[in-house]
Amino acid sequence: MQRISFLLQKIGQLAENGDSNTIETDLMMDYTRQLYAELIEYRSKIAADKTFTPEPAIEQQTHYYPPVTAPVNENKPTIIELTVENIASNASKREDEEDEETDIRTTIGINDKYQIISELFGNNKPAYEAMIDQLNSLDTELEALEWLQDNLYFEYSWREDSEALMILHGILHRYYSGN
Repeated sequence: MQRISFLLQKIGQLAENGDSNTIETDLMMDYTRQLYAELIEYRSKIAADKTFTPEPAIEQQTHYYPPVTAPVNENKPTIIELTVENIASNASKREDEEDEETDIRTTIGINDKYQIISELFGNNKPAYEAMIDQLNSLDTELEALEWLQDNLYFEYSWREDSEALMILHGILHRYYSGN
């Protein structure tokens, strides 16, 4: 809710200006997009908190459908041999897919990424990437916030009221609450 209030406040400040230029209008549009995303997340969080009561079971109707047969290709065997190597290979593929899904990069939108790189790292993309790699190795939001405070706040002179820092904190909250 704090992030939603912050975005509403920013939009209100820009709207009060009266004579808006293109940059201010673009900022309002960006804030509105962020607000929309936050509201969707908030709504889904509320829906998840409500107790789910399943509908009564509907009697299943039985229908006969003839079996579907695939054309047989005589050049390829139709039986897949299950070996320890095949099973291990499939397991490692699943682990790789899970690693991709749990990468914090998937939580960061393109606009947020560039704003964080620009405002928090002075356009130093390798420093940003190093931060992301470190955050991916941490298990909790608290660990991530403490690591940022201990390692980056002072080095890059981050201000607590920085909009980019608030965005980063929101991203961390979404990422770690989803894991």
